[in-house]
Amino acid sequence: MKMNSRPNGMTKVMRPRFTLIELLVVIAIIAILASMLMPALQKARDSAKATTCSNNMTQIGRAIFLYVQDNKDWLPLSYDFSGYLLPYLGQPANAPKLSYRSIDKESKYTCPMLPKTETGTRSYSYNRYLGWNETYHPYCKISVFKKPGRSLLVMETANTESGVIQHSKVATMGFWPHNERGFDFFGDAHLAPLKQEQIPQSKSEFIGYYSHCSNVLFWIPNGIWDCTTY
Repeated sequence: MKMNSRPNGMTKVMRPRFTLIELLVVIAIIAILASMLMPALQKARDSAKATTCSNNMTQIGRAIFLYVQDNKDWLPLSYDFSGYLLPYLGQPANAPKLSYRSIDKESKYTCPMLPKTETGTRSYSYNRYLGWNETYHPYCKISVFKKPGRSLLVMETANTESGVIQHSKVATMGFWPHNERGFDFFGDAHLAPLKQEQIPQSKSEFIGYYSHCSNVLFWIPNGIWDCTTY
């Protein structure tokens, strides 16, 4: 006797297959969802990179203040400021310096947004007018700052020069990758994300972030265009 594999009264049910149009609709929906999610994911990645950059800048700024505390208010000289800061950043004395061409582009103290095109490019530059070397603008005390919250210590940059920044170099050395802003660390230990137009590029500008005082204080903390005068 032949056995029937299906119960009486039941017929084989054919599963419907996707038509080409239905498949195209599904693909289109997936593409639309991906296009909606990608900007959000990119924004999240950029936000994470900005957080890393701000943390780097904050650590460098704190290292400056630790140096100042150990050196009777004197700030490090700008021509080799990173060399002075290495012990305060937990780095060995022979570590790559932040301010020289030999800096590794993958350094911990590099903004993740910085283009990885040159090994000498660095992200953070010291205010040159805080003391260049022993003979030119020699030394500056943080206690001479008239308005510490308006006086620059370290600025976010993208350059292959000596790792110092001055008013005439802002346009060529400045870096504003975080929603058209760059991080700047000031004499009162606060960090501010500023746009390019908020950075004074001459001694006489009265614009943007420092519109209520002479912008000389941004670069020269005692307000005199010679940091050796106290």
